[in-house]
Order: sequence, then C-alpha cells, then structure tokens
Amino acid sequence: MRPLFIMSLICAVMSLLAIFGLSVTTFVPTPDAESERTLMMSVAGVFFLVWLGVAFWARPRTTAAAHSLPPRWLRRSLMGFSVVYLLAVFVFVIG
Repeated sequence: MRPLFIMSLICAVMSLLAIFGLSVTTFVPTPDAESERTLMMSVAGVFFLVWLGVAFWARPRTTAAAHSLPPRWLRRSLMGFSVVYLLAVFVFVIG
C-alpha cells in the first residue's frame, strides 16, 4: 500500500499544478473561453480531492491486519490509473 500512497500524493500535487497551470493559461479569445477554463480548473480540483481521499485511504498504518488490505486488482488498477493521470497532466497542462 505504500507505493499507492506515494503515487496518490504525487497525483494530488500534479492536480494542484494543473490548477495553477490552467489559471495562468491564456486562450484564444472566444465567448466561451473563460467558462471552459473554469470548468477545467474545477475538474482538476475534483481530481485533487479524489487523490487526497485515495492517499488517506492508502496511508501506512502500524496495526494493519492482512485481512484489511484491499484486493490486489484494486491496488493495481489504482496504480495504473495514477500513471495514466500523471502522463495526461504532463501532456495536456505542462506540455
């Protein structure tokens, strides 16, 4: 669970970076440009809250029993989704 905790914290930081990157981005002036930017920033804010929730859920515990661990397929799918999310933030916001 420790790698999932670390990746979810990294994804939360990348969500904040996406919010800040989108807030300073200028678009071609169209009537809907400001509302589209606000929508993208709010979606990044929701992803920030989701990744913080995953980090809280996957945090290392000192008294974690073996039966309290989530299934392996769930942990692997969250790790895969976090890698895809990081690449998407790199491509669409930073790049």
